[in-house]
Amino acid sequence: MGEKRNHSLLLLAAGLVTGLFLLGCTREPSLLQRPENEPQIKAFFHAKEAQARQLVSQENRELPPEIWPYFEAGKKGDWATVTNLYAKMASRCYQFDGNKSYDDRMQTMAWTPINETDRFYLQCTQPDSKLALAFGEEVMRIVPPGSIYFGDTDTGRFVPTALCRDHTKGDPFFVLTQNALADSLYLSYLHSMFGTQIQLPTLQDSKEAFDDYIQDAIKRMQSGQLQAGEDVKQDGPMVSVSGLTSVVAINSLLSKKIFQQNPQHQIYVCEGFPVNWVYPHAEPHGPILKINREKLATLSPEIIKRDRDYWNKRITPFIGDWLKEETTVAEICEFAEKVYVRQDFRGFAGDTDFTRMATFWQKVPAYQSAALAWSKARSAIAGVYVWRINDCAEQMKRILALPPEESRKQQPEMNRLAAEQQRYIKEADFAYRQAFALNPSSPEAVFRYTSLLTSMNRGAEALQVVRVAKKLNPATEITKLEFNLVEWLQPPIKTPTP
Repeated sequence: MGEKRNHSLLLLAAGLVTGLFLLGCTREPSLLQRPENEPQIKAFFHAKEAQARQLVSQENRELPPEIWPYFEAGKKGDWATVTNLYAKMASRCYQFDGNKSYDDRMQTMAWTPINETDRFYLQCTQPDSKLALAFGEEVMRIVPPGSIYFGDTDTGRFVPTALCRDHTKGDPFFVLTQNALADSLYLSYLHSMFGTQIQLPTLQDSKEAFDDYIQDAIKRMQSGQLQAGEDVKQDGPMVSVSGLTSVVAINSLLSKKIFQQNPQHQIYVCEGFPVNWVYPHAEPHGPILKINREKLATLSPEIIKRDRDYWNKRITPFIGDWLKEETTVAEICEFAEKVYVRQDFRGFAGDTDFTRMATFWQKVPAYQSAALAWSKARSAIAGVYVWRINDCAEQMKRILALPPEESRKQQPEMNRLAAEQQRYIKEADFAYRQAFALNPSSPEAVFRYTSLLTSMNRGAEALQVVRVAKKLNPATEITKLEFNLVEWLQPPIKTPTP
């Protein structure tokens, strides 16, 4: 018997738990415009207030005083009050990092309906709100009734939630998020809505997922194989885990359980964070991923063509139709400098609301623009192609490891894999170029594309991408990436021969 250990998980990646990159709970109301779809938002507040009242009737606890005035303000369209009351509650909520003090009264299942209404309202009050609604409407159009849909970005989660005929009944399909599955309160919320219709992880399942992750993390910590974003500390029998990567891993185990336990339901994902178990099953499906029941041996030319045709048509209203397969990284960076950095729209045939929103996060940190959502969705699909590139490489590596005679017999398979890998490289490259053109400040587009470029020894192009991104998003991580690329590109110093 191994040593019995006590484990604790420090959910310090608060943005992941909520589906937000919340850098602050406040926002400047003057930056928000009155929503054109106000009746729709008010109706959503009505529906979610009724759900919240039903949820709290099952709880025997004191509630924060702002809850019902918050819903009342939303039903009346008093958006300044909605904004202020939400900020007061969020500043005391257990889910958010940086809060100086937590309020136990916020640990109520009513918090999720509050969060859903505010996030939908925020999606509808920006200059590109029509693009956020277009994303949600596209999801509603292409996800079949009765499916399970994981919305793991703000636009991909909160807009479809509001557009459902009845979210609480899974009508027309079940909308949830992988990002919060490690949160027991969110699991209880899901059980209250969908527990009689689909199989959902129990609290015991959650504990087992946590324990499985801990055991794996301890082994990798001891062998020096922890991933970036994992912080595992061991003090005798106590093990504490924190960091974004850790929470993603636990949520991934729980979402996989939902996939396995609901074979009668189709599964779709709007990816927020890469989840490894998904990739062998995933195929592009409009702006999201369809997760097939069986692993796909390959992505057929028909699937790839359908994906490319979809995105070529989809991005034309956003940025124009200039981006072709032969368009170079330098030309895309030149476009990004002109349109996004200098905001020079001469000759621009796209949507200026879309491009201006690429930098809106600087004014409203809590907001994820629709421009970012569309770019992130394209990066997620590019990530599927990258997984396929690496899978082909692994298969070829296994063949080369065979005895010489066996390896020679596998030469036709080697040729097939090499050709297939080149197809995926071509599609990943093009998809990342589109994602970067849609939002050059997107961390996903920048980091994932530069990773692909450097893997192909195209470091100079990667540096071009990073330097444009830095002008829009001067985050520490991007500055560090620029420094690392410059170092990588430096020619080796030759030692004089004596």
